[in-house]
Amino acid sequence: MRKITLFSAVLFIAFISSAFSQKNVDFIYKYSSSGNPVKYFYTQNIHETLDIQGQTMDVYVSSVLGCNVKSEGNQNNIVTLSITIDTLAEVVDSPQGIMGGGIAEVEGKSFIMSIKGNGKLSDISGAKNFTYSVPGQGQNNLSVTFTDFFPVLPEGKVNPGYTWTTADTVSNETGMSSQVTILNAENKFEGFEEAEGMNCAKITSVTVEQVI
Repeated sequence: MRKITLFSAVLFIAFISSAFSQKNVDFIYKYSSSGNPVKYFYTQNIHETLDIQGQTMDVYVSSVLGCNVKSEGNQNNIVTLSITIDTLAEVVDSPQGIMGGGIAEVEGKSFIMSIKGNGKLSDISGAKNFTYSVPGQGQNNLSVTFTDFFPVLPEGKVNPGYTWTTADTVSNETGMSSQVTILNAENKFEGFEEAEGMNCAKITSVTVEQVI
């Protein structure tokens, strides 16, 4: 089976006030190990084109993910994170009908993952222990959900309007099968914006995901 997925995302990275006024900035992921965790609420609409034995089928997937992220330490440009799931839901609209909904079996679950300072995935093996099933999609685990959760950031100082591309290949085992995911993203630093009372940099990303 070959699957191609196109989706877009918006990322807000918080900065202190002095950085907010700068014309160019260095991007790097940093999270506090004390105080309140960073809360994410992520919505995604995906159009999948499936090629099954020469027959093409369009599938539309809408998903919601809420989670908390807290630092477990930084070392040698590796950021270790504790991720706790608040909510996860997926709805699949395919020629077989509309299926899916809330995925209660992963709510409240926590796992450890690591990324590099620029967001490139380092280790997501801890997420593979938590599996779930979505009608019409089969069995997945949280490593699939978080493979491309943190967009890869540009290197060096950049100005608003800067664009960059990223490419990555990730292997995952889901249920009784394995899959290779090829990710190609077009990213843009849109500028500075206030979100949830914090001074942030706004980044948009359009990703093409190919699963083999």
